[in-house]
Amino acid sequence: MRFHEIDMIKFFRKIRQKLLSEGNTGKYLKYAIGEIVLVMVGILLALKVNNWNENRKLQNTINNIYSVIKNDLQSDIIVIDEIVNYMETVDTIFENVINKTMTFENYKNCENCSRIIRGYPDIVLKKRGLKLLQENSSLFDIQKDSFNISINSFYSYYNAEIDVALNEMSKDFNNNYVYWKNNMPWFNTFYGLDSNPTYKDDIINYMLTSDYRNRVGSFYILHYNIYLEHIKEYRKDALKLTKSIDNIVNSESITM
Repeated sequence: MRFHEIDMIKFFRKIRQKLLSEGNTGKYLKYAIGEIVLVMVGILLALKVNNWNENRKLQNTINNIYSVIKNDLQSDIIVIDEIVNYMETVDTIFENVINKTMTFENYKNCENCSRIIRGYPDIVLKKRGLKLLQENSSLFDIQKDSFNISINSFYSYYNAEIDVALNEMSKDFNNNYVYWKNNMPWFNTFYGLDSNPTYKDDIINYMLTSDYRNRVGSFYILHYNIYLEHIKEYRKDALKLTKSIDNIVNSESITM
């Protein structure tokens, strides 16, 4: 018991004793009732303050989870922007190869031409915030359940779509890699492993006269028409989701 609480108890006790000693029973009863009311009001206020503190702690925890989700989305957007910017720089090369406008000299003077289907920029979506949301789902009330469902649906949809696109690109890449490794004497030169690139002209001739154009077309479809479209959609919806998170967090801050 705190010191000031002890002082209050002594103060009320003195008043009761004074009223009893004066034989004023009516005033004593009224005072006793008043004291009971004050005690009950104090208890209710203490409970309300305690509940407010608990709600504030709970809301801070929820807001922190939303903050992690927002940071994850912003990190993904940065990576997506880098991928999109890179693919835009080589888009013209893809189009020239597919449209058969490349000449021997074009290939010879184009450093990126031999790289366009030797690999691809991928992305692993960050899910730290999603994991926290799922682990702490019991903290959220019914009102926020619909928003949390939309977050889970967002990740469920894009994880599936982007994973499928990446798997298809991986298969296409591996198919090219294995075929060239097993059949082409210029494999090491093509992948930059040969310090004396004696097969450079052979590689250019292959690009001009073989199935290379079809392989580039296949990669273009998988990368530009499918994968790139998915991550652009993800970026757009991720921006909307970050704004929704800001609105919810700000509205909760105002009401607290």
